[in-house]
Amino acid sequence: MIAIQPIIILCFYSRRVLLKRLSSKAIKSQIDNSKLAADAVANLLTITAFSPQERILHMFEEAQAGVRKLIAGGFISAKALFQTFIILVSIGCIIGEADSMTTDLAKGADAIASVFAVLDRVTTIEPNDSDDHCPERIVGDIEIHGVDFAYPARPDVVILQAFLLGIEDGKSTTLVGQSGSGKSTIIGLIHRFYDPVRGTIKIDGRVLKSYNFRALRKYIGMVGQEPTLFAGSIRANLTNRSNGEKTPTEIEAAARAANAHEFISSLMDRYEMLCGDRGL
Repeated sequence: MIAIQPIIILCFYSRRVLLKRLSSKAIKSQIDNSKLAADAVANLLTITAFSPQERILHMFEEAQAGVRKLIAGGFISAKALFQTFIILVSIGCIIGEADSMTTDLAKGADAIASVFAVLDRVTTIEPNDSDDHCPERIVGDIEIHGVDFAYPARPDVVILQAFLLGIEDGKSTTLVGQSGSGKSTIIGLIHRFYDPVRGTIKIDGRVLKSYNFRALRKYIGMVGQEPTLFAGSIRANLTNRSNGEKTPTEIEAAARAANAHEFISSLMDRYEMLCGDRGL
């Protein structure tokens, strides 16, 4: 379509020039015919008295000769004339549609470029590196030492600077601060959603970067401020993280530990109750 657009534009320009030329001739002929007809009607008594009807009709035919000569001269048939007209009108419609598509094509090009930019991007955190450590057990001691961090999208906004934190196994640790102070950022760094700009994070004495993070995340559980439920049953949402089947006893024990068993039991279908779209 793009390749033939210059041809279409040339045809459209030729059509415009041709129609303008024909239009000027038609307008001149129409003016002459109108004047002649008006004079003939206005001077009917004179024409009748001197009987110049044949000469008036001949003058009228001569005034139309410029418009009629294409068809009357056999240069073009009526069928070809209408075919040409329809083709030119269709070309005009196509050019109009092509012009309206220009903005969409530009937006589409930008969208495609962004998609390929994502596909071609090389991640700095390889999720399935076979050389990374796959732990069989995690105790849960966490050390954050001298961490500087800024989000890649906002490198000028420093979230953490020389941050220090130690979390012991079996202990509860509370992070308190105003909005934007980095509480959620620390959780994201422990999950290794991002790597710190400087400093180290260790779990059980091992640097976080040395872990296979898919294996590590099996031992990390998180309940966010706005938990997400999937459009399935409560049982499916409770077990969607486990690789194997969980027994009803294990599921109930987990629900009791989360103080949710009594609420679930009060529902009509208990653990088979559907959570609805987005858990609503």
